[in-house]
Amino acid sequence: GKVHGSLARAGKVRGQTPKVAKQEKKKKKTGRAKRRM
Repeated sequence: GKVHGSLARAGKVRGQTPKVAKQEKKKKKTGRAKRRM
C-alpha cells in the first residue's frame, strides 16, 4: 500500500502520542483463541 502524498506525515502518530510508562497487563485473547474460554 503506497501512501498518497509526501512523507511530511512520517512518524506523525508516534510523535503525537503521549509518552506512557509501560505497565504489565495480560494480553486478551483474540479471534479463535477467545472462543476457548
